[in-house]
Amino acid sequence: MASSLESADVDVSNLEDHPSHSQHSSHQRYMLLSWVVFAFAVTFYSYEYFLRVSPSVMVEQLETTFNVKAAELGNLSAYYFYAYAAMQIPVGLMMDRFGARRLLTMATLICALGSLVFGYTSSVGVAEFSRVMMGFGSAFAFVGTIFLASNWFPPKRIALLSGMTTMVGMFGAISGEAALAELVGEIGWRASMYSWAALGLLLGFLVFCFVRDSPPKGHPARKPHHDHARSAMKLGDLMKNLGTVLTVPQNWLAAAYGGFKLMPTLAFAGLWAVPFFQATFGVEKTAAAEATSMVYVGWAVGGPSLGLLSDYIQRRRMLMIVTSFLATIDILVVLYVPGIPFVAMYLLMFLFGVFSAGQVLVFAVICDINPGKRAGAAIGFANMVSNLGGAFFQPIIGILLEMNGTAIDEGGGAVYAPSDFQFALSVLPIAMGLAFLVSLLIRESYGNRAPDAQTVAH
Repeated sequence: MASSLESADVDVSNLEDHPSHSQHSSHQRYMLLSWVVFAFAVTFYSYEYFLRVSPSVMVEQLETTFNVKAAELGNLSAYYFYAYAAMQIPVGLMMDRFGARRLLTMATLICALGSLVFGYTSSVGVAEFSRVMMGFGSAFAFVGTIFLASNWFPPKRIALLSGMTTMVGMFGAISGEAALAELVGEIGWRASMYSWAALGLLLGFLVFCFVRDSPPKGHPARKPHHDHARSAMKLGDLMKNLGTVLTVPQNWLAAAYGGFKLMPTLAFAGLWAVPFFQATFGVEKTAAAEATSMVYVGWAVGGPSLGLLSDYIQRRRMLMIVTSFLATIDILVVLYVPGIPFVAMYLLMFLFGVFSAGQVLVFAVICDINPGKRAGAAIGFANMVSNLGGAFFQPIIGILLEMNGTAIDEGGGAVYAPSDFQFALSVLPIAMGLAFLVSLLIRESYGNRAPDAQTVAH
């Protein structure tokens, strides 16, 4: 099984004897191999996205088991993000040096082990360490998937594949939460985590068997640097590549755009949207959560759609500008326009997700302007900056809430007035507005791919 992908180059020498038939069948087989590699990598991304949000469906059980309150539980969950963000650049450097197959296999097994430890322990400290393990392993998923996509596919498909990766991750969050919630109700939260640990072990085995770092010889997406460059790279080379990435202004602009564009989703949909809807519209938590989940549905639709559209019109910058502008208008309407019925929030949150999904084009830009030998470092840098916004602004919004209003305890925790939320959540349209301004400074990258990253034409 492990050699199934490597055997693809056996018949390449026969192409000259039967050019038309052999070349056509080889091309189909090569593209199938590309999709197989991408499928297993993106499945790991979906798995790690589930681990990211899993505490949300077992809040009461975790509070009882670890004898913690909401703030402490939030901190326990956040250990995942601390490790995730901190590892992005190191992961990118390691991808450039060691390739994706071994790293993704190791990362999947670490996630599985973290799930197992989390399900077993009764110690808060050990539980926090297990969340660090999950975040550490998960840090490899998105970078590894985009890294493989840039190796196995032509440049014109990177935007689409970035969007598809985001779509699968969002569906992992939505369907994974639902499946885990049902599983927790049936067998308990500990046994549920054991089950997901077993799934992680199986996935790690499949990743090792089917994922390969680069296409075989004869594959139309194979690049010159695939032969010997990676194995010859030393620490000094890696640090030089990172230094080069950090000296390119367009990398900083693309990463900043990604951070500003993603922050409202991580901070609002990830934590504060539900209490905002409850305070503003007086709806139950279930209805507020349903409206909030429409953001993820929007991301799932918008990610691949915008990626496909970007590749079709051969433009990145224009879509980045338009989507950030529309997302700014959308969130202003959600927060500040009075008299809108709650049912309209479902559509507005869906559209907000679609417009926010323009963030996936950041990684198409990054792959366009960074050659293959430093692609991993560039992707890791952009993903780190993109995720830092949510980590910082979730607590910042909480601080602004406490500064501006007086909480009213109604027996179930602190409740703030709608005006308190409007003040604290003002950082959301500000962030989107900054994303719009930064997008104006980003140069069009489509068709300007760095020479040594150029894919062989189909």
